[in-house]
This record gives sequence, C-alpha cells and structure tokens, in this order.
Amino acid sequence: MKKISILFVIILIATLTGTGCQILPKKTEFKKEPEIEISEQEISPFNQYQSAYVYWKSWHQELIERLGVNTLKDKQCFKQTTENLERMSSFLDEERKEKLSVYISSLSEIKQKMEKKRQSPSKIYDFKKELERIEREIKREFAPQKVFLR
Repeated sequence: MKKISILFVIILIATLTGTGCQILPKKTEFKKEPEIEISEQEISPFNQYQSAYVYWKSWHQELIERLGVNTLKDKQCFKQTTENLERMSSFLDEERKEKLSVYISSLSEIKQKMEKKRQSPSKIYDFKKELERIEREIKREFAPQKVFLR
C-alpha cells in the first residue's frame, strides 16, 4: 500500500510540475475589432434622410403611445421628434422645408400646452389625435421614396 501511495504522489507531483504554475486554463482575451468611422459625407443624402425619417417615426410613435404618462419622457420624445424633423428638413428644397416647418411648429405648440399644467385625460386624448394626424400627413408627404425618388 505504501508503494502505491508513493507512486501516486510521484505521478501527482510530475503532472503538477509539468504544467508549471498554470493549473487552470488561461482566460481567453478577445481582441476588439477596429472601429470603422464613416463620415456623413460618405453616406448618401438619401440614406441620411431615410435614417432621420426612421428615427422620427419611432420617436413620434413612442410620443403618441406614452403621452401624459411621464413628463420627462414626454420632453425627451418631443425633443427627439423635432430634432429628427429638423434633420430631415436640411435635405429638402425650400417649398418642402416650409411645409415641414408647419408641422414642427405645431409639435412645439402641443409641447408648450403640455408643459403649462397637468392635463386632463380628455385633453391628452385630443393631443394624441392631433399627433396622429401630424404623423399621417408627414408620412404621406415626406416619405423618403416620395422626396428622393420622384
């Protein structure tokens, strides 16, 4: 029995010293992929307009869904909605810019009314209906396919 235990200890020592201090496997380190920077000049105006349109649409829909629930979220949605509409207007001709500025000003009016005081559920409903109307008209007149692919 002594011979077996001595043999076992010798084998154990041999295996441990064979791997050195590294008993556990090393962590694998993942290399970061280099970031690709693309300037806005390299992206076509159609793609820039389309991305602004998609962002506007998602923020506007969130505004309609969550209006009156949280004032901070309402402010953020109004801000993002108007910023993306202004980004869209930078790609338009003067006639279309004026049409879009009407919608931007009506959004800012709704924002000011919402900030004045706490609104009743019926007023919030009216604001939502107005926002839905604005959304329909912007989608109809300022869709990327209609603006760029005439």
